[in-house]
Order: sequence, then C-alpha cells, then structure tokens
Amino acid sequence: CLGIAATDMTAVVRYLEAEGVEVIGEPAVRYGARGMGLSVYARDPEGNVVELKLAADAAS
Repeated sequence: CLGIAATDMTAVVRYLEAEGVEVIGEPAVRYGARGMGLSVYARDPEGNVVELKLAADAAS
C-alpha cells in the first residue's frame, strides 16, 4: 500500500485514468496497517497491482 498526499480520491482516479493507468474497481474504505482509509487499486507499468491509500493526515 502506498500512502498518497491527496484529499479527493475521485480526482486521483480521474487523473490516473486520463494518464492511461488501469484502475481496478472503485475507491473504498479498507482496513490496513495504519487503520481504516479510502483506497483504490491500480496497475503499475509492469502489471503489478498497487493499492493507493489516502494518507491519514491528508484525509483529515
């Protein structure tokens, strides 16, 4: 999971898609090592699935 410094996950998804990144599914609140948070999955250039999660301090 990669924490990202953003406050609008919808804007993040739109940006990724506009750049040709494959976004997998919809953003959702998920539990992880740092607790609950809004995240989305995407494929990196090598085909690996990466979780992008709003950093806790950016979401508050």
